[in-house]
Amino acid sequence: MKKIVLSVIAVVLLAVPVIAWAQVIVLAVTPELFARQLAWLMGALGFAVLFIQFALSSRVRPLESDVGLDRMIHLHRITGIVGTTLIFLHLVSVTIYELLKFGTLSLSWLKFSGIFAFLIILAVAFAALFYKRVGWRYETWKRIHFASYIVFPVVFVHSLYLSEQIITGELYMKVYWWALLGLYAAIVLYKVVLALVVRNRPYAVTSVAPASHDVTTVTFDGPPFDHKPGQFMLVSVEVGDRLEPSHPYTIASSPEEPFLQISAKAIGDFSAELRDVKPGSRAYIEGPYGVFSFLNYDAPSLVFVAGGIGITPFMSQLRYLRDAGLNRKVRLIWGNKTEADICFGSELETMKDQLPDFDVVHVMSHQEDWNGEKGFITRDVVERHVDDADRATFFVCGPPIMMEKAIPMLGDMGIPSDRIRYERFSLG
Repeated sequence: MKKIVLSVIAVVLLAVPVIAWAQVIVLAVTPELFARQLAWLMGALGFAVLFIQFALSSRVRPLESDVGLDRMIHLHRITGIVGTTLIFLHLVSVTIYELLKFGTLSLSWLKFSGIFAFLIILAVAFAALFYKRVGWRYETWKRIHFASYIVFPVVFVHSLYLSEQIITGELYMKVYWWALLGLYAAIVLYKVVLALVVRNRPYAVTSVAPASHDVTTVTFDGPPFDHKPGQFMLVSVEVGDRLEPSHPYTIASSPEEPFLQISAKAIGDFSAELRDVKPGSRAYIEGPYGVFSFLNYDAPSLVFVAGGIGITPFMSQLRYLRDAGLNRKVRLIWGNKTEADICFGSELETMKDQLPDFDVVHVMSHQEDWNGEKGFITRDVVERHVDDADRATFFVCGPPIMMEKAIPMLGDMGIPSDRIRYERFSLG
């Protein structure tokens, strides 16, 4: 239901500029007048899309709940491309109009503010798309991304003084424009208050231990943290003498346990440094986020399909099933390269006795002497070990390439989309 409401709101936000433009458009136009009208429409739509993009990445929990932050971030990226294109077309249309009308280009501080905002948009977009390829750290991308906060106010001032529809147009358009600014300010205030609340609720690292040769488990103790099994949180922790920026990590511990725990593979800059975190270090935790929990669905029979470190949200859910004494049929199909990559192996074996109907199937892609399923998680593997696929709910988590293959594979098996649940945990 919330997805429908948010979609309707987005459509309305985009429809208002189109309606205003339709009321003033001159059908028999000269080329320069057409360019002028097009410039206003592209600018107004770009302004609305900038707000939508900002709202999607705001991490406002009432907006995110029931939708999933990963899906909102995905839409944030799409709207970023759309918004950048619209602002670019606005600049092009303005340029064409002035060249046709006056034969030259003029430049004032208000026009320069628009160019300045567009350059920031390009810089942020470049950093988001290419920071990994050029070897930048996640923290570098995040600092550059903070520059986007000034884009919306700059564009607002730019449009407030240059747009005739805002200066002399209909009252509803003025109200709309100021309402977007008010909503933007409210979201910024929410984020500031949230940051202050998080800073006033520090956690302490109680243990740092290897879970496998390249996975580190970190345990935190602190204020109560209400979450569902399978959700994730943003963690900022001391490493040496510096406080790292927040990173998203799945909560691996059960909501029934009196501590919070993450298990991370040494693949990113910060994840590789987790092993250097010292017990007693401060940590700041924000969340929880995400909808990747069997508690959100009517799912008496569960199939967990995991790849590599994608096991962590399933460990949280399995531990909760054990601790809460819930009766569910659960099959875990977990792909790794070799036995050495299996973490929580002994705990999973113990769970076979603790849970009434649980089994785990290991699939090894790079170990020829493995006495079990080898290769990748395929349809044949699933059908061999899941005898109730026609009614089970499938949860999928793993590396992008694994998810890109597993989700369509389940669809090909005839599993309807409402029984295939997944969440992508990379927010960068």
